Amino acid sequence: MTRDVFDAFADAVKHSDDVKECHMVKGGFVYVKARAAGMETHRQFLSEVILPLPACGNPH
Repeated sequence: MTRDVFDAFADAVKHSDDVKECHMVKGGFVYVKARAAGMETHRQFLSEVILPLPACGNPH
């Protein structure tokens, strides 16, 4: 993970009220512990916060 991708990821999860913990683990993987009110909130969190990030396969 490049520095700019890491910084974008860290910034996004820091600004999400759903994220309770975030850890980088061996191999450059990131473990995110989040809490959501229900499955719809969980899906919204994934689609709006996590999946758009370059670290998650988005080329931008």
